Amino acid sequence: MDLSSYAALPEPPQKPTATTILIRVVDATAARYYWATEGLRQSEMDYRPGPESMTILGLLRHVHGLAARCKRAMAGEAQPQAPAPQPPAPIEDLETLRRETLENLSALRERLGAMTDEDLNSVIVNKMPFWFLINGPLIDMASHIGQVNGWRRLAGNPTLKSTHFKGDAPKKA
Repeated sequence: MDLSSYAALPEPPQKPTATTILIRVVDATAARYYWATEGLRQSEMDYRPGPESMTILGLLRHVHGLAARCKRAMAGEAQPQAPAPQPPAPIEDLETLRRETLENLSALRERLGAMTDEDLNSVIVNKMPFWFLINGPLIDMASHIGQVNGWRRLAGNPTLKSTHFKGDAPKKA
């Protein structure tokens, strides 16, 4: 997979439907994750702003698990009853974690692209309709990606400035 495909958002869909809106949310999540992790160093993985906070690695593992959960749910695969805060076998390597997370988001996007709005209505996650996927793991990913950006800044390695409103890649200074 070419990770740079997430450096900027693709053109928006021609028509807003439930599925195209969700696709845009997934695209925006993937792009923000791409830039939150671009230039991140393995040496920063243990950084946390305080003892009660997750480390950057912990945040990235959690986002990885959330992306996998969303992908499984939209593919109709069985879900664990309680979300695990980390994947069962924790990944230590930043590049592997980054690639797998973006692959999960890409697979989620592909699945959504093959669905109709009616198909969405039949998606059940832990005995709940797909709406809970939005206000649960999808929005949780956005929150934790923001934390990664903040932790990076505090660790002295801020992300490049980008125009998330337009979905453009950051301009290198």
